[in-house]
Amino acid sequence: FIIILGLLFSSLSYTDRLKDFPSTPELVEGLRVLHEVSQPDDRVLSVPEMGYFIEYRADRPVFLDEFLDPAVFSHRQDIANTIFQSRNLEQARELLRQNDLQYLFITHEMKKGGVWDNPDQGILFLLRNSETFKNHYATPYVEIWEVIP
Repeated sequence: FIIILGLLFSSLSYTDRLKDFPSTPELVEGLRVLHEVSQPDDRVLSVPEMGYFIEYRADRPVFLDEFLDPAVFSHRQDIANTIFQSRNLEQARELLRQNDLQYLFITHEMKKGGVWDNPDQGILFLLRNSETFKNHYATPYVEIWEVIP
């Protein structure tokens, strides 16, 4: 009886988490485009929640995902936050280069409070620099930016 209850509650808990996963047609299309425009060893920067989807659907390595060792996760999260919040082009370029990051995968949730609160906050402001960043895909839900070396 306890085992059955455990399985039931586990299933309900998992089902509740599924609604938080952003597997929408727009996201799937963005991940397909990311797979097409990037090379197999190109590393992608996004939020940890997107790590699994990028690795699975786009078949590309990510800088940050929820399954990293906690010490590594914490260090990389600090670097990602510094990149995301930087308005200093040289600092952002150097951090992207040092961490071998070739693509940024930005979702609607990231731009609406998940990472940024304003449309020109942090690296969103720097993405206008066409000598450093190239936009490969832009919809209201997903943006894919390549870091130009």
